Amino acid sequence: MTDAADVLARLEARIAQAPASGPALVLYSLVKTVSTGRGQYLFLLSKLRGLDPEDRRLAYAVMEAVATGENETRAWAEGVARLDALVSGRAAGG
Repeated sequence: MTDAADVLARLEARIAQAPASGPALVLYSLVKTVSTGRGQYLFLLSKLRGLDPEDRRLAYAVMEAVATGENETRAWAEGVARLDALVSGRAAGG
């Protein structure tokens, strides 16, 4: 089982490197898609082709969090809020 806190920390670190970059936005889009709570996950998987192997491993870890239900926890929602701040430029130092 993937530890959601670890996945979120890795996502935060990766997205913080370049929040407006294509790979960061693809990862962010995937996270937002699996965090809707509506039971339908619509994400164009061909977007993963544009990611390097490390970013794809991170995307797969997000999918594992969905499989284990970790994407429905309060900790996950808090992590997504931090990612929202990074992408919108509201993060500390952003």
